[in-house]
Amino acid sequence: MAQSYDVVGFSSDTTTEELDRIAVENAGVLWAGGYGYGRPKSTEKIPQALEWGTRVINRQGMGNHGSIVLVGLTPRTRALVRQGKTHRLVEAGVPQEVATVAVSMQYGMETQVAMLAAEAVEAVNARGPFCGNSHRQFDAWLGRESDHANALSFPRKSAAAEIAAGVVKK
Repeated sequence: MAQSYDVVGFSSDTTTEELDRIAVENAGVLWAGGYGYGRPKSTEKIPQALEWGTRVINRQGMGNHGSIVLVGLTPRTRALVRQGKTHRLVEAGVPQEVATVAVSMQYGMETQVAMLAAEAVEAVNARGPFCGNSHRQFDAWLGRESDHANALSFPRKSAAAEIAAGVVKK
């Protein structure tokens, strides 16, 4: 029988201010682990902090893998989580304007996708938005040689192109 991990940082005296700090400083990540024998367990409602909830993400289709993250239940707390995610991307080397657009999209939180989006901003300015359906077309649009050995998946490349287009629209 698998054990359940308690959500890190929650106790009877965890305050809203402490959860706000976790959202900004740690991008809302409370626990991350993988391939252990336990399974992460989310806490839907936090009685002492009504503006926050939690969710298990990145399960990889398994019960013993994933991360537990804070979920903002109000506009204020959602903005704090976005601020933390933006800060994390900027620390990884993503330009601020790209990070701001990436965290507002459903699929832009991977650092590699955001870095590719930063590279693609110039292509959007020069050639317009990406309209293709293959690695080869994407690489030609970006103006570089194909590197299939280290390539991101095509959906990730498409996401990077869409983030870059969002940066140019601003």
